[in-house]
Amino acid sequence: MIIAGFGLDALRGKLSRPHKDVDMLVLKKDYDKIKKILEKLGYGIKIYANLLRAKSKEGAEADLDMVTIDGDEILIGGPNKITHIPLEIFNNFQLVELEGVILKIASNELLKLFGLWDRKGKDLEFAKGIPVN
Repeated sequence: MIIAGFGLDALRGKLSRPHKDVDMLVLKKDYDKIKKILEKLGYGIKIYANLLRAKSKEGAEADLDMVTIDGDEILIGGPNKITHIPLEIFNNFQLVELEGVILKIASNELLKLFGLWDRKGKDLEFAKGIPVN
């Protein structure tokens, strides 16, 4: 599931700026499978706590945050900082089109949370205005 800059742009319905990477949430059960696929495709892999950073030879980058389901919430983050988010918010993903591609992005609630937590400038201002239920 896509979050952060590309997630915000998908919600906008247009690319608002160049992006250096794509940020995704990945379930713990799928983490090793995705890592193996990326390695097979030739991506260089670095792991930081529960974050996998993949970089292609051409320079494309992806950050994959591991998500653990714990009862009725999800846990995101590494050993020093774990964010607890209700599972319902995680499960309410959206399918949206960006530049002719259908993307699975986080719910408005989750995009707003990440937008207020980790964004600046126009992304922060946009995140402040994301409607939530």
